[in-house]
Amino acid sequence: MAKATTAPYMCSATNLALVFIKKYVENDGFNKMIQAYDKKDYKALFETAHNVKGMTANLGLKSLSNISSSICESVRKGEPDMDLEPLIENAKKIQTDIIKNVALLDE
Repeated sequence: MAKATTAPYMCSATNLALVFIKKYVENDGFNKMIQAYDKKDYKALFETAHNVKGMTANLGLKSLSNISSSICESVRKGEPDMDLEPLIENAKKIQTDIIKNVALLDE
């Protein structure tokens, strides 16, 4: 029986997922979210947290997606309805881990 092969212009689902995760890391959306938080620009924070939530959800980065969702909902109507500092700090730690793990893949 002949072994199935992938055409040279196609890639596996795993490789495709890695390509998109690398694109996410290269994207400045997360940094914009942190900048909006630092500036207390809650409209921009809502928009950037919403974007990060969508990107990370689509990539299966569930922890960061959940945190971004909580941030997004907290500022949906303007001023945050909770202390966002613990969420922001946790998001930064997760983002750092994602970046480190992606860098390991390139070694």
